[in-house]
Amino acid sequence: MNSEIEVHTDERSLLPGQEGVTFNAYVDGHKVECVITGIALKSQFKDPDKPIMEIFADNQDVIGSMATFLISARPERVDGAVVIRAEDLKDFLTV
Repeated sequence: MNSEIEVHTDERSLLPGQEGVTFNAYVDGHKVECVITGIALKSQFKDPDKPIMEIFADNQDVIGSMATFLISARPERVDGAVVIRAEDLKDFLTV
């Protein structure tokens, strides 16, 4: 069974201490909070001097695709939150 996944990168906010950026996805209408770490943003998008919210905005299509991929790959593990780490993004960007 395929789930309907909608990622809303426009529903984003900065985590305290710039630890990452949260955004929402909806799986069959159920909200899933997604987080991409600040380390993932700075290291994988190769722009360490830019604020992470700008890096996120500049790369939101790729980030949304990554969230969709992670949710689709393991829908049984989606328990209301998905975290995108640097190693996840590195693997995704090299495919």
